[in-house]
Amino acid sequence: MKFYYATIRGRIAKAVFAFFLIVITAKLFAQTGNIIIPSGHAKMVSNILIDKQGKYLYSQEGNKAIMWDVKTRSQLYTFKNDSKKMSLSNDGTKLLLGDSCYSTITGKTLFKVKESNPVFSADDSKIYTVGSGLFVTDVATQQQTRLVEFLYTNPEIVAVLDNDHVLVANDGGWRVIDIAQKKIDLEYKYPYGTTIFYLPALHCIADYTSESPVTFRDVYTGKLVKTIAKQTTKISLFSSGSSKYFIWNGNDYLNTYTVYNGETWAPVRNFKTKEKIYGAYFYGDVSTAYVSSRSDINLLNTKTSAVSYTFKRQVADLGKDIFNSFEYNYPSGILNLITDDSVYTSIDMVRLKPFRHTPLPEMSAIAFSPTGDTLAMFDDQKRGVIKNIVTGRLLIPVMRLTDEAATTERDNFFFDKIGTHAYYTVHNIPKQVHVLKRVNIKTGLAETVLTFHGTRGPTLHPDKDLLAALDEGYQYSHAKVWNIATGKLLFDKDLGEDEYKYIIVSGDKKKVLLITNGKPKVYDLATGTLIAQSKGSIGGSVFGSPPDLSIIVSGFNNGSITAVNAAGDVLYDIKAHDAAVRRIIFSPDGKLMYTISEDQTIKVWLPQSGKLLGTLYLFNDGNDYVFLDPYGRFDGSEGGIKRMYYYRNRIKVDLDVVYEKFYTPNLYQRLVNGEQFPPIDIIINPQPRVRISYAQISRNLDVAEDKTPAFSNTTGVAEITVNASAEDDKVDEIRLFHNGKIINLATRGLFVTDNTTGTDTKKYTLNLLPGVNNIRAVALNGQRTESEPDEITISYNSGGQENTPSPGNKGGSLVDAVDRNATMHLVVVGINAYKNPKMSLNYALADATSFKEEAERNAKTILTSVKTYFVTDDKADKSGIMTALTEVQKNARPQDVFVFYYAGHGVISEKNKEFFLVPNDVTDLKNVDEALEQYGIPSKMLQQYAINISAQKQVFILDACQSAGAFASLLANDANQQKSLAVVARSTGTHWIAASGSQQFANEFSQLGHGAFTYVLLKAMKGEAASDKMVTINGLKNFLQVQVPELMKKYNGTPQYPASYGLGNDFPVGVIK
Repeated sequence: MKFYYATIRGRIAKAVFAFFLIVITAKLFAQTGNIIIPSGHAKMVSNILIDKQGKYLYSQEGNKAIMWDVKTRSQLYTFKNDSKKMSLSNDGTKLLLGDSCYSTITGKTLFKVKESNPVFSADDSKIYTVGSGLFVTDVATQQQTRLVEFLYTNPEIVAVLDNDHVLVANDGGWRVIDIAQKKIDLEYKYPYGTTIFYLPALHCIADYTSESPVTFRDVYTGKLVKTIAKQTTKISLFSSGSSKYFIWNGNDYLNTYTVYNGETWAPVRNFKTKEKIYGAYFYGDVSTAYVSSRSDINLLNTKTSAVSYTFKRQVADLGKDIFNSFEYNYPSGILNLITDDSVYTSIDMVRLKPFRHTPLPEMSAIAFSPTGDTLAMFDDQKRGVIKNIVTGRLLIPVMRLTDEAATTERDNFFFDKIGTHAYYTVHNIPKQVHVLKRVNIKTGLAETVLTFHGTRGPTLHPDKDLLAALDEGYQYSHAKVWNIATGKLLFDKDLGEDEYKYIIVSGDKKKVLLITNGKPKVYDLATGTLIAQSKGSIGGSVFGSPPDLSIIVSGFNNGSITAVNAAGDVLYDIKAHDAAVRRIIFSPDGKLMYTISEDQTIKVWLPQSGKLLGTLYLFNDGNDYVFLDPYGRFDGSEGGIKRMYYYRNRIKVDLDVVYEKFYTPNLYQRLVNGEQFPPIDIIINPQPRVRISYAQISRNLDVAEDKTPAFSNTTGVAEITVNASAEDDKVDEIRLFHNGKIINLATRGLFVTDNTTGTDTKKYTLNLLPGVNNIRAVALNGQRTESEPDEITISYNSGGQENTPSPGNKGGSLVDAVDRNATMHLVVVGINAYKNPKMSLNYALADATSFKEEAERNAKTILTSVKTYFVTDDKADKSGIMTALTEVQKNARPQDVFVFYYAGHGVISEKNKEFFLVPNDVTDLKNVDEALEQYGIPSKMLQQYAINISAQKQVFILDACQSAGAFASLLANDANQQKSLAVVARSTGTHWIAASGSQQFANEFSQLGHGAFTYVLLKAMKGEAASDKMVTINGLKNFLQVQVPELMKKYNGTPQYPASYGLGNDFPVGVIK
């Protein structure tokens, strides 16, 4: 590798490319600008405002402000601007932040503002700013005029006192300016270094120095109004524009506060908080205040000190205090980290999917074993343990550091590559040196590996054998590389007075990259010889480089990243994050880059071009996550998807209700593999609205109800009317669900549609089951955006008939009971022998046979009747499969259970990307569209059967092999299959489980006698998935999600992940005796 100055032409070309990339990236970011992930604040909230209408709250940290809905506490727009002040228009429609005026309706920038500390006039028609005097800007024209000239540096406060006067203040005094007369009415001075507060409702300035008490003066006259003594050199004081009350803390080291009445200057009450208040705003009466505690905003009752609710982020904190307990294990492809300072989280970097482990006690440092099941942990009391978190066994109960200080260097705390030893650093107090120790996990014996003055910025080679760091002590600064297996020093460079930035060893262990004084240099590791150096420089606070050292990427505290190539040319300079970049890591092959930031996001990039692939958000109360691409497509867990929403013109639309358009399974893997997606138009119309009417009782579409309306019935028949409306759109579909299962669309009854006004009405006649019946309606508009569901319950008193069993509780979730007198309709299809012998499979028939037997055995434990349709090989053509489904459609009752199992080929149509089951008479899987139309069974046909079959408890299980093909094609096909099934499950209220991404030779093993998916499914049905002696549909799903990948990895080397979807109610499929 050679560093050199680029030619002028090269510089210009790179600059043009970087500018183009920034423009393109900005456009991509803008397209997802209205998609809200409730990421909240990452740092301390210093300022809180509420609009005069009481609808929206605004909170500010260093480089952004967030708009919240006061009633729902939903996070809305985020305004990004590095400013300490913000100001709202009186009508609440505009926000001034830094040099920009934003619309709080659209979230967009309206125009830029010159000068500093802008505030609105009383009628919102003007903006006042301070520079070399007081300036006024006309909001309509953005024309600026200077009213009064004066020299004023660093104004801390600019406020409109009334229609005629503006206040300008800093730590040297304040001025009151007469706007109409364009003159200074009052100039009051005090010593520089004075701390000041403005109490707008009282028209007072409060000020103090370290030596003086707090004085309150009339802002118009400067006259002393009140003096209050303070207990320490620093105090806190909070007020708001609409309240005469203010909060006072005379001792900034204690969390005890006093509420004062600013009219009488009498203390009203004292209250105490668990944490220090950084910002506060009274709203309403004296008993209610919005206060910030670090990154959260609480509604505080000042009488009781109780917090009634909180405005806070929902994404996981990626580890503030123990962030360096963080490791990317190259061999396993797992990134281990601690979220929220106590939750051990692992991320599968192949699929970018997180999973959580058991919560841990808070520790000062944690290291992860290669398998991830064993942790070494130190607390703040110099005590260490090594524990297997799966079994709970303490492998080394206590590591005591007797005369030594506890580890302070978390980067020097790790396991070796095979997990037999753990390394940790201590400070030997008598010798005043740091010692890297190695403890044997099996014996507990520790030994010294090497000593050093103190390391800074260490990096560990992925093989866990080479440690590179700055060895730093008094008048000592050396860049070093050690072999920690032997303790041998391999590289030693005296830096003298040079400023150290970064050191890393190349993947092949032949080169060392060292950055000092911002200049990259490359050395030969074996000889220490300088190989190449750059005359250019690179800044930043964190650095990363791929294994081949071909580029260097630096991250900055403002969220930017800069990349330079081996020649020292800038490849790109991007505003990547909203807060400081904390870590930059690369995939083992160097083709992907991940940046982790204090904004609690992990972003994925193509490092050579700087193209953003997407952003990963982890949520802080489970395994929920979302991966979002720059256009708004998403993949993630069901719970994670439900956290996202789209917000435009102050209308909120949950993103899970635009599922059909935006949900993209395998999104991360497909992007990494180079699949190109067209942009999505994400101007989403408002959600449609829907209301159910029953028993001639109409309900208002526009009025939200707190409780689900409940009705009684004695006839067993219910006449239901569903009314829907769609603003600026048409009502495209109405869905009505009875006990979680969609009603037969063929018998919807009377249709009354008026698409010109965006309304639709449908009437249904329902046969009720004895007991409580849940009725739920959903409407979709022309964009396929779903409404919020509307629900009612109808209790049918059957006068002697046995009521439908009530749902039970299993693991905290409801499980519908199965009527003992119901029938299970079981359709099982297994195809080994296709008419084209080249398509024949090995274990499909064995899988189907075993499933049939186990399903029948389980069914008899919960109900009295099972009706089985076993369709195999030569009988399993389209006609044979449809005949079985049609028989179930004729005979199934609402209280029955329907199970469909399929083992055979599955394929995605090239024509419309729909998933098809492949009966035995499809003879060619290439150029297959024509054959599929004639002989295949599309997912839409299965969807229609799911609708038409009356059984309210349904599950479809598909062990369908994909045809062989390139990995990229399989990824896309697998994703299209998942999406087809997900949409069907969502639209019908049924459960779907599929052997995602399988191929015949990847999921069939002679050792098992079954395909991997069905092998695990049978184990689950035999009781291994049981909880409280009950096997349920959701229990099967969860068992498959864990066990199938492990089995596939064991037999095939690569995990396979099944897909499961279902919005229907959970129900049992067997009881273990």
